[in-house]
Amino acid sequence: MVEPKKRYTLLIAEEDAVIRKETSSFLQLQGYDTLEAGSGSKALELLRSHKPDILITDLRMPGLDDSELLKITLQEFPLTPVIILSGMGTMQDAIDLLHLGAFDYISKPIQDMELILHSVKKGLEHLELKKRAQSHTDEMEALVRQRTMELLQQNKQLEKEMKKRQVQETLVLHAKQEWERTVDSMPEMIALVDNNHHIVRMNHSMQQKIGKPYEEIINKPCFHWLHGMQCPHGKCPHVKTLTDFREHTEEFYEPHLNCYVEVTTVPYKDPDGTLIGSVHIVRDISERKNQQKDYERLFESSRDAIIVTDESGFLDCNHAALKMFGYKDKEEFLTLCPADVSPEIQPDGTFSAEAAEKQIREAIEGRGVFFSWEHKRKDGSIFPAEILLSPFEREDKLVVQGVVRDVSDRLLADKDKEKLQSQLLHAQKLESVGQLAAGIAHEINTPAQFIGTNIDFLDEAVQDFIEFITQLKKIMATATAETEQAICHALEEADWEFLVTELPQAIAQSKDGVQRVTSIVRAMKEFSHPGSKEKVLYNLNNIIETTVTVARNEWKYVAEVKLDLDEDLPQLPLLVDEMGQVVLNMLVNGAHAIGDKLGENPQGDKGTITITTRNGKDHVLLTISDTGTGIPEESRTRIFDPFYTTKAVGKGTGQGLAIAHDVISKHEGAIRVESTAGKGTTFTIALPFDKIAKI
Repeated sequence: MVEPKKRYTLLIAEEDAVIRKETSSFLQLQGYDTLEAGSGSKALELLRSHKPDILITDLRMPGLDDSELLKITLQEFPLTPVIILSGMGTMQDAIDLLHLGAFDYISKPIQDMELILHSVKKGLEHLELKKRAQSHTDEMEALVRQRTMELLQQNKQLEKEMKKRQVQETLVLHAKQEWERTVDSMPEMIALVDNNHHIVRMNHSMQQKIGKPYEEIINKPCFHWLHGMQCPHGKCPHVKTLTDFREHTEEFYEPHLNCYVEVTTVPYKDPDGTLIGSVHIVRDISERKNQQKDYERLFESSRDAIIVTDESGFLDCNHAALKMFGYKDKEEFLTLCPADVSPEIQPDGTFSAEAAEKQIREAIEGRGVFFSWEHKRKDGSIFPAEILLSPFEREDKLVVQGVVRDVSDRLLADKDKEKLQSQLLHAQKLESVGQLAAGIAHEINTPAQFIGTNIDFLDEAVQDFIEFITQLKKIMATATAETEQAICHALEEADWEFLVTELPQAIAQSKDGVQRVTSIVRAMKEFSHPGSKEKVLYNLNNIIETTVTVARNEWKYVAEVKLDLDEDLPQLPLLVDEMGQVVLNMLVNGAHAIGDKLGENPQGDKGTITITTRNGKDHVLLTISDTGTGIPEESRTRIFDPFYTTKAVGKGTGQGLAIAHDVISKHEGAIRVESTAGKGTTFTIALPFDKIAKI
């Protein structure tokens, strides 16, 4: 039992001052602070001013209508558990209040104050669990908001790059159209240079950039204005074009123009096809150079790994990539390709080499690719990652920039949250099942009792009636012929020979039916009994028999359940209600698997579910086998994961086996599955006497 780690405040709303004081004093002795209210209005005032952790209230309080205090509490303080005390309500009242949202219902007079204490502790555990769930929800919402902002920023950056590229393409198209009308109207600096390296013509843009009169520039050597001291060193693009008749491009700082330029020379021929020079297209790339420097700074300062690659392998990387993958030598890392830093096969079954090549190809052909991946470090360890691939130009070639983010910590946090959600769902499911079973058992028990009593009466009456007819037949032997004939006729009209045979059988069958109903009610009461949060010594066979009886409607149409239970089984330290949930989940799963195998209209024999218990040396073995569809091989490693299911949408939640695995772990036990597709599945569970079990 989880003991309170802080002093909790309980509000007791009770018209009867004696009961109110007695309850308050008892709870104070248990370490709780209490508030008292003798009316509904006073209770509401204290509730709003002090915000107690739990409200304990009578069903009907002066000053407020029936259940009005409960409704206001649930509306204004949805996390606060409400425990109802009432000596006037009916079972239907209790069910209605629980449906409205009350946490528990206790009838007055209270014979044992431990009932209130037990309900308070359960309520506080429920309160803390809901608070933790709310806290995790808030954290995840914050994480989602943060991730959304990051994605928005990335999208904005991509949009910016796309807009820039669109602008450049528009400028190129515009320049071509303008060239057809007049070269002087082009924004780029353009010059025509002859075979003697003299500038024959230039457009207005180049003249403005050089800042000299047109006459001073024309017929002067090109390297005076366009490519500085590059020509004497054999790097002049004009010389290269005149040599090989091809287009060439060079980038350098041009002191005459006071900027970084990109100079492209294109062969220029006369109408006869004779090379007479080259066309110089000069662009100011200072802004691009500055952006490149900014990119290089961001490239190295990024906490994520950034890798430039193409289909042949890695081309560049930042320091974070070396650190993430465990390499110290950048040259060594750049000899690798994506398949070298990935396991051979990804979790989805695809080969890493083929999948990586496909993703890179799609990134180059498209606008970007985002996906999850498993990577491998130099030491062989595997880690999960998220990757964003973006295409960009590098040295006149489309390559891909990959941003790799290690998400190991985030996935671990997600797994912890899923486990907490699973535990909360488990607790809610057990609570709902218990309430439903208790209600049904109560409703069935009373009519079953008077039906059984009436059948006993009818049984005695039938026996008396049979004795009467027997005596009557003896009297017929001494009666007149007329009287004997009249009695025989009356017996034939009543079909006495049929009745004397069938009535006892009908009575016996009715008794058997009532006995079966009684056993089901008893099993449902045991199944719904509030389980302890601490382990108690209990017989596992009893749990199995009770669960099989309660769940009969789940399996009776598709399977026969065979029990092979060891009568000498010792008692085990168990969480009784949770172990019952394990057996129930396994039983229902087996019935569903058999039903899937038989189809919607089953023909022929039913399937079989076999449950066996055996006493081992230091543990008890429980096996549950079915003759259903079996578990696909690719799913067997994931069946215990929360929310994973192989069932159709709407038929499975993916929680049953996850809850079973968690419960077995609480018992320091072990669980193993063996399955053959099309033949069935066997779950083997080992529960220790006093230490960890192994199978």
